[in-house]
Amino acid sequence: MRLVKRPRLVNRILAVIAVTAALSSCSLNTDIGGPTAIVILNGQNQTAATSTTLPTAFTVVVVGSFNVPMPDQPVTWTIVAPGTGSLSTASSVTDQDGIASTTYTTGSTAGTVQIQASSPSLDPVLFYVTVQ
Repeated sequence: MRLVKRPRLVNRILAVIAVTAALSSCSLNTDIGGPTAIVILNGQNQTAATSTTLPTAFTVVVVGSFNVPMPDQPVTWTIVAPGTGSLSTASSVTDQDGIASTTYTTGSTAGTVQIQASSPSLDPVLFYVTVQ
């Protein structure tokens, strides 16, 4: 039996065909699915006098897998402790960048106030405000 040497070009073509065949059977799933987290962007740890609107709005972003911003997600804003003051909105929907915000006006009582931002099936986040 006589061995026949294949030209280099034929070997390269066969290698390309093998790699192409291997890659065509692979897939990358980049489906971000639903929201995975709500994250504070701005407004944390502010201090203000009583009956004052804070200078910086509370801002969050809702993200999915790979930290991709999720638009059109509901966000509920709640004063949880001690319960004084007012929010510009009790609920909002994230914009195309996954961002939602509200402003807070302090109440007439000094102390630390907690404002919660939540979105369905996600762990809520808390903003802290010191009212003087």
